[in-house]
Amino acid sequence: MSNKITATKTKISTGLALGIIAVVAVAAAVAVGLNISAGLPAASPLFDREGLSEFSPVIAEKAAPSAVKVNQQYSAGSNYSLKISKPLSSLSVSGKITLASGAGLARIVLVDKNQKEYLVYESYSLLADKKSFKIDNICEETCLLDSVNPDYLRIEVVDANLKLDKVHYATSAGAKSGDVETQRKSLKSSQDSYKIKQINEQIKAKKMKWTAGETSVSKMSYADKKKLFISQDGTPVSELPDLQGFEYYKGGIFELKPTLKQATEKSTKSAKTSDSDIIVPDSWDWRNVHGENWMTSVKDQGPAGTCQAFAFMGGMEAQINLYYNNRVNIDLSEQIKPDCSFPGGEIEELIPRTGDYGYEPEAPDENCDPYAWRREIKGSPYCNYNYICSDWKERVWKSELKNKIIHIGEELVLNPDRISINPKEAKSINMLKEILIKRGPFRLDIISMQHAMVLEGYKTEKTTNEIIWIFKNSWGADWGENGYGEMKGILEDILAGILLSGPFTPPTNHSYWPAGFDNTIKCVDKDNDGYCNWGISEVKPSTCPVSCKPEKDCNDSNNKLGSFISDKDYNCCKIGKNCHSFADAATVPAPACVPKTCAQLGKNCGSWSNGCGTNINCGTCSAGKTCTNGVCACIPKTCAQLGKTCGSWSNGCGTNINCGTCAPASPTGVTANKGPQARQITATWHNPAGIDSLKLQRRTATGSWSTIATLSSKTTTYINTGLSCTSLYKYRIIAHNAGGDSSPSSETALVRPSCL
Repeated sequence: MSNKITATKTKISTGLALGIIAVVAVAAAVAVGLNISAGLPAASPLFDREGLSEFSPVIAEKAAPSAVKVNQQYSAGSNYSLKISKPLSSLSVSGKITLASGAGLARIVLVDKNQKEYLVYESYSLLADKKSFKIDNICEETCLLDSVNPDYLRIEVVDANLKLDKVHYATSAGAKSGDVETQRKSLKSSQDSYKIKQINEQIKAKKMKWTAGETSVSKMSYADKKKLFISQDGTPVSELPDLQGFEYYKGGIFELKPTLKQATEKSTKSAKTSDSDIIVPDSWDWRNVHGENWMTSVKDQGPAGTCQAFAFMGGMEAQINLYYNNRVNIDLSEQIKPDCSFPGGEIEELIPRTGDYGYEPEAPDENCDPYAWRREIKGSPYCNYNYICSDWKERVWKSELKNKIIHIGEELVLNPDRISINPKEAKSINMLKEILIKRGPFRLDIISMQHAMVLEGYKTEKTTNEIIWIFKNSWGADWGENGYGEMKGILEDILAGILLSGPFTPPTNHSYWPAGFDNTIKCVDKDNDGYCNWGISEVKPSTCPVSCKPEKDCNDSNNKLGSFISDKDYNCCKIGKNCHSFADAATVPAPACVPKTCAQLGKNCGSWSNGCGTNINCGTCSAGKTCTNGVCACIPKTCAQLGKTCGSWSNGCGTNINCGTCAPASPTGVTANKGPQARQITATWHNPAGIDSLKLQRRTATGSWSTIATLSSKTTTYINTGLSCTSLYKYRIIAHNAGGDSSPSSETALVRPSCL
């Protein structure tokens, strides 16, 4: 079959919103060896033109393209069964699309017999210059397929109407399998460049304030993008959410447009700041408070639906920094949450402690359960010691108080484990900001995206007074502004948040503490204004110097600013003004001594001073552990106790013990054949790894085994000479190393050497 393939003509009446200049398109096609049959007019407008090769089906030269008339209207999600019996090399569609709102989406996905999914075509507000437009013989991931057996088309519609007129397809591959993947990648790159150009043009035309570009997510296939998201019940999403271009976000203020239903439900009357008794500053960003960045590093969840775990752990990491007023920058294990989210695992006591609300959350460090792109699975096979460190109890960071759900909605939820936020009331909105300022960053879930991120700050748009929320995402530093994004128009689209509540306690095993960490809250006065900063702790710690004023410093990088103005006003008070309810430090009684708990002392055994003149008993160690400096330490097992004589094995304390060298595996693939000359037999075999020498053994049909040669570890062939041409011989081989001999290999068949 000829490997010559061509791109058929694609005509778009209007609104595809996918653009790249003709020179780039031709260059991309030439780079992968495509023969573009349609011309690309250099001076054509962005739309109403033919020859968009990036979105044209690639057809084999000898293939005969076919078309199926559909003529169906879709205003809601549906499936269209494809009655095509042969494997496809391409599939494209023709029809008409009308987008009814800024959140409008029309998407067609090909699902094959193995339930693998390919994006046929999608359009939304930023990929269209008009609300209504035609598409003609257009495709995206299905422009070039590698013998895909089709099942059906999934139609996904949000605030839109899609009229599917025809389905075009070809059933001849026309290119070798290796070539197809290279060509698909090149087409994807050209398509993305086209989309990015169009999105940026529409952003400018619609007077929006963000920039689109290539990101770690935009480069993914439809199927891999879909893996990023997860339903609230922990199951995979049935379709990719309506992202409105969020996967292309590179910076600026992303605006999430409401659906028609959301716009109808949205209040026409905006709440006024004066309606609130809580006063907050116009902006707050935990990347620059007291002149320091309190956020931990941006991470990448990869193609797995683990955003909830990254959002929760990202918030917890930042709050640990803030509680200790010390950038310890703990790297917590995100994988532990999906691994132990459902009952059925070996370590069931971990299940309620990895992010669910109403519990005292705890999480070990990253090395206890390293990230491996595993999503939540009911009856997870991963919540066991094959995946999670055996000493996890000794290395968890823990919040001593239950975390809470932040419920966002007009309905008041009367539940001690919940904080209700009404997005239509300024008081509630300011309460959310107050939580952020007082408690630190936390996880928020966005409904329409089915995605969770860390809310870490906000700012106010000067011209419109709109709130812009600042998030830390888990799509790597290649997305957004070094992994961070700014969004507006989202508060009513947020499902809920999960708020941790310190104080925090570190691992009981001090060897897992960061270098220099001593489990104390740092109390500092960096700007030397007499006001000290001690993080987000509500109580002034005993570590504060006597020179510190009773009120916490609002900005420890500016010596002209003192405390917050009041308990309800989180703006900074200028030095010299009597802002706070504590007018004079002398009027404030000295705090009573608060005895420390064993957890605060970092002890779990023995008797220790509680810091107030008496001792506290922190208990005794269980069998197999000894109390060392107040911490129950694991006693490592010996090889004899483990019943092992060779190999490397867990000593039960998180490290391995070497029990000596094991005898090697047996050689394989042993054969014997007549040799190159008379009275010779050639034996061949494959050697296992880790051997020092080999012993070749032989016997006759009725004789016993005897070693005829000791060979080097690299030998795989031996010619046995001087044999009787009237006898039958068989062979086997034994490998040897410091651990001893292997079992003999399998025996060869009996072989008689030639006489001549």
